[in-house]
Amino acid sequence: MENTVGLYCFTFSAGLEAARAHTLTPIAAYRKVLWQKANPRGEQYMRDLFIERYPDGEFITVKAGEDAGPRLAGARQIVLLYPDAIGLGFGGIEKAALRASARNGSRVRALNGRRRDFELDGRALRALRLRRVLERYMLGELAITIGFVMATPFLVCADFVRGKR
Repeated sequence: MENTVGLYCFTFSAGLEAARAHTLTPIAAYRKVLWQKANPRGEQYMRDLFIERYPDGEFITVKAGEDAGPRLAGARQIVLLYPDAIGLGFGGIEKAALRASARNGSRVRALNGRRRDFELDGRALRALRLRRVLERYMLGELAITIGFVMATPFLVCADFVRGKR
């Protein structure tokens, strides 16, 4: 039987605190927006999902910034439990899991809050990192905003020519 370890970390504490705050600084507002866009699942949801997929696995919770490496010793399969879709904030945990994987010869998988279970290979990591950059810096929203601001004068002129005010 395979020794499976599920590693959970809630990396959205700052966003959650910002969401609860009544007064928001610009940084707190940014964290709140990131948290709301990510829509992370809670620990109990992820625990239930892990047990559903890996009934004999061991569920481990780590705190953000904690070294998870020692807790992964002896694992034949490591499952990173992303509370959101792309694992925002999991970079350090992924590195620890991949180091442990190299030592143990174990497989590394990811199970996200949207119930997607996948092998965490080089291709998947590159795709996740790209999505994290896009999400963290809100590049999609920025591109649409710039396009809208650039198109606005033309739309206003077109309305003016047609006699609309």
